[in-house]
Amino acid sequence: MPRKPVQKTKPKNLKLKLEAHLLYLCSCCAVFTLLLLTSLNLENYLQKDKVLAAQVQEAPQTELSYEKAFWEEKVRLYPTYLDGWLSLAKINFKLGDQETSFQALEIAKKIDPNSIKIIALEKELF
Repeated sequence: MPRKPVQKTKPKNLKLKLEAHLLYLCSCCAVFTLLLLTSLNLENYLQKDKVLAAQVQEAPQTELSYEKAFWEEKVRLYPTYLDGWLSLAKINFKLGDQETSFQALEIAKKIDPNSIKIIALEKELF
């Protein structure tokens, strides 16, 4: 009887080894991708801190300007509001406008010449 030709088949072991190597390669690629994304995210995070620090330094001037406008409106509506004039004096002093600060303090003195708050603020500012 003639022999049947033997078909060459890949052994099962070889297929399992190939799958294992492929799984290892995919795992390595995944780890590399995660490390790359983490480093980019960290770099982005650190860069935002630098930008925020620059913005924080400018914010007080802008905030004081808004606060000054607020108190100017309050004392315009209520000219005898002592705390409004005192707040305006503080803000103008912080903004570097000592003349306007002094004028606001003088108006506050006209409203209540014996106020302890005015005396304390004068000592603090001048």
